[in-house]
Amino acid sequence: MRALVVADDFRDDVRAAIDGMPEEVKRLLADKLLGIYFVHGLDSSAVTDVVLNRHGEAIGAVVAMDPKAFMQRSANDWISWKENTPFLPSPTMTIAAKIAEPGRDSRMAAIQFLLLHEFGHVVCVGEAAVPDWWLDAQQLKTEDDAYSFLAIDWQVTEHAGDRKIVPRPHQDFTRRDEVVYYGDRPLSADQIVPLYTGLQGSNFATLYAATSVYDDFAETFATYVHSVLMNRRYEISICRAGTEVMRIDDFWVRPCSAEKRRYMQDFLATERPHRPLRRPAAALLSDMATLAPGPADDTGQAAFMGLAPFLRLDLAGIDLLPIAQDLLAQAQCHSIDANHWMNLSTAMFCIGQRDLALTVQAQALAMQRHYSLAALRQPAKLKLLILAVPGDLAANVPLDCLLEDCDIDLEFCYLALTQASLPALPDHDVLFVGIGIGNETTSLLAMLEGALATWPQAVINRPTRIPNLDRNAASTLLHDAPGVCIPPTLRVTRAALAEIAQSGNGIEAACAGCRYPLIVRPLGSQAGRDLETINSPQAIPAYLARVDDADFFVSNFIDYSGDDGLFRKFRIVLIDGEAFACHMAVSSHWMVHYVNADMYKEAARRDEEAAFMANFDSFVWRHDAALTAIFNRTGLDYLGIDCAETRDGKLLVFEIDHAMVVHAMDPEEMFPYKQERMHRIRDAFRDMLVCRAADAASVWKPRRERAAR
Repeated sequence: MRALVVADDFRDDVRAAIDGMPEEVKRLLADKLLGIYFVHGLDSSAVTDVVLNRHGEAIGAVVAMDPKAFMQRSANDWISWKENTPFLPSPTMTIAAKIAEPGRDSRMAAIQFLLLHEFGHVVCVGEAAVPDWWLDAQQLKTEDDAYSFLAIDWQVTEHAGDRKIVPRPHQDFTRRDEVVYYGDRPLSADQIVPLYTGLQGSNFATLYAATSVYDDFAETFATYVHSVLMNRRYEISICRAGTEVMRIDDFWVRPCSAEKRRYMQDFLATERPHRPLRRPAAALLSDMATLAPGPADDTGQAAFMGLAPFLRLDLAGIDLLPIAQDLLAQAQCHSIDANHWMNLSTAMFCIGQRDLALTVQAQALAMQRHYSLAALRQPAKLKLLILAVPGDLAANVPLDCLLEDCDIDLEFCYLALTQASLPALPDHDVLFVGIGIGNETTSLLAMLEGALATWPQAVINRPTRIPNLDRNAASTLLHDAPGVCIPPTLRVTRAALAEIAQSGNGIEAACAGCRYPLIVRPLGSQAGRDLETINSPQAIPAYLARVDDADFFVSNFIDYSGDDGLFRKFRIVLIDGEAFACHMAVSSHWMVHYVNADMYKEAARRDEEAAFMANFDSFVWRHDAALTAIFNRTGLDYLGIDCAETRDGKLLVFEIDHAMVVHAMDPEEMFPYKQERMHRIRDAFRDMLVCRAADAASVWKPRRERAAR
């Protein structure tokens, strides 16, 4: 499946199809339809899918349609093609369907009927008419009245713990469950008449409706609107060798339609309270327009967006796939627009398409290496130049997220990993080395240390200090720091882990200072990817069977749970040695990430985080010696720390890194205590930049001298 740009006349047909629908339908769509997108490669006419926020709540639905299905087909051609898709082609048996009179037999009419079906899926989102199709079958409710539409002709059955939806016995018919539209298992054409005979003895509006309860609702909705509200025809003729052998009249003129007629009348007439979508979802299309490649400067290039707008939508629970698809579609018209390609790369990273994102990024960087992001607040106070490298979202410091609402212009310069000398750099007031840790950046950072040794502008985060952030190097750097608990972290090969498992030797013999349980993760792993505990040598082979990486970090697991059994992880940033609280996540699992720690669901956990932030000075007082040691030993002006507290009162350090994401994007109505704290971090970072820019030649003194009490 791939996104595409369609001709204006096709878009006009889509608009006309929707404009021509009854007002009752458009009223139902107002709060639920998030957009219609055009793609190739669906192997069907269209699909509908739901958009969930990160809490699993449905906030609307999107429709993807394949224009290829309509290019050479009128309404009757299209519906006839669709009705034949469950069957093998036959020289004698054919199905001819009609949904339009000769004067209306157009592509627009075909699109309209298709969209009525897809809108049937859209309007039932959140209505408890049918089960939520995006949930696992085991979550199906078994009560007879749990789903109002399902109860008419379907039932939820359970056998040996397996739940599924099947027609009620008097509605089923032979080989119904073998019918698949647009599928790869077509039935023989000699099954056409028997199947349509069975259909006429049921309460299903169409053969497609008999395939599932979801398509039953969609087809019932579509045909009711089409036939009853819009007074349009719907009939099917089955011919053998050109002679009609069977005619299926419109379902809605048959007595068996009475119960579903009453249901659809009530469904369309019921006044539902206006349910304004959460602001990010309601503004999805306008946000997409913001992300689209409209001219932004004298060159006519798209505006470079950075990471922040994509992250903001993601944190709001918005599915970024439609945005990525839209950017991909527009790329055909912007083949030499580096800003657009860089925006597309970021979107692809955000939806997990890493390989494609790297390819797109390489294409953008082949066009240009310098990208500008103007401050939201103008006039800008200064220009900050960020040195970066190609790579995924963890490869560089995401300062645009921290400085999203600020008066600092950002200039990004992407250096090649093999760069032998500094290229000409854009004008700037302060230079920030934003390159993340990794073996591939070691030689580049060494080159930069020499090149920036006498740099006329202030330099934030000296290059030679960044390698100390590597997990192995950090554990060595801080192992004896006062007040710090950091387990030894060793780098081991896959072969070494396999040898430990095979020999059964103690882990201490192979990895000095380590003992079970171990924490194992691949090199470069972020956000908990393949991070697991290993309790014995016998558990290692199963782990290696699941994870393909060649090199790993191993360290000791330290139980940092509280008396209530919960785990609390803090994110702190040091700016010129001064500590600021970013967040505290509370979880029942030892591997804590803010997005999966139920902070959005549990008000009590948010209350605890608010108390932590309000009393952060006491946290700093308790761990002042540890924070001082981390600042002094790393020597970095800006640094993030993921940490916890051990039961004996030490600062348990999981990771130190300047590339941690720091932002003020969590919804203010849910996290009212965060905005002021995050603005403190932004302002402290800004103050550091302004002071450094004012006197780059002077020896800089931190805002607060770091000396242990």
